[in-house]
Amino acid sequence: MLGAMQDQATMMRQQGQQRPWPARQGRLNQSNDDALSYDPGQDVANAVLSSAAHLIGRAVGRRMQRTFDDQVMPTLEAKADQARQEQIAIAERYPEMRCCMSDQVIFLDGGTRVVPLAEVANDITLARADAVVAQLRAP
Repeated sequence: MLGAMQDQATMMRQQGQQRPWPARQGRLNQSNDDALSYDPGQDVANAVLSSAAHLIGRAVGRRMQRTFDDQVMPTLEAKADQARQEQIAIAERYPEMRCCMSDQVIFLDGGTRVVPLAEVANDITLARADAVVAQLRAP
């Protein structure tokens, strides 16, 4: 293939024709007599480097995915499971606690006080729920 490309480039240069494809940066070299010359070796080198970069990128991507699957996902799943257990414990201890998503508040059934959801949303623990309920029950 390389030989065929070189033969074609040589024939075109001898005939004084320009390449039929658009010029790209790095493919054309200006000689001293301002004649354009084509370097097929540069195209081959570019193709080889591009393929090598692609293979290296795929290997790095696979390694990152494996690390994510082996180390990050188990940690995230454990934290999510812990948060679910906390929410279940809060719901069992305080079945009268309600949340209004449109008003973004937490309240108790039959109560008159509210706590903004933003105060509690980042820190949903049983201890924090105890403090919120005490605040909602306070006179």
